[in-house]
Amino acid sequence: MAAPSPDATRDACRQRLDEALSFLAHDARDGYATTIALMELQRARTSPLPPAELIERIERNAQRVLQAIDDYVEVAHARDRPLLHEPLDLADTHVSRLRTKLNLLPQHGYRLAAIYSVGYRLEDLRAAGAESTQSHDDAEAPLEAPAEDVAGGATPAGEST
Repeated sequence: MAAPSPDATRDACRQRLDEALSFLAHDARDGYATTIALMELQRARTSPLPPAELIERIERNAQRVLQAIDDYVEVAHARDRPLLHEPLDLADTHVSRLRTKLNLLPQHGYRLAAIYSVGYRLEDLRAAGAESTQSHDDAEAPLEAPAEDVAGGATPAGEST
């Protein structure tokens, strides 16, 4: 599949910006319409809202409108900035998510260990001799003290008693 031409990309960006500005115009009008409706209801009520509650509602609505305007202005300014194309390695992110999603953690009996310049290895810590296969993957799965050390009163590194 061929990459879109720069002109097509630019046209798509302009179309998205136009849609965003149209949405902004709608939200700004909607915000003011909501405030006006609130004021009209206040005048028409037989038991009006207490002043503090009325002010809070008006303020909350104004903050919502201002936030929408700020968000859209930021989008509009982003159009003028050059795109930065940088290489991105997502392997560490994916491996971290795998560890979390699959519970590949020492406390669950498994470790997905980084092997320098090779990749990753799934280690079954429940298997005999798991202590001899521990890696030095401190960033994602810190090494733990053997169970007999913890039972004997020693604590794993970094923990206090």
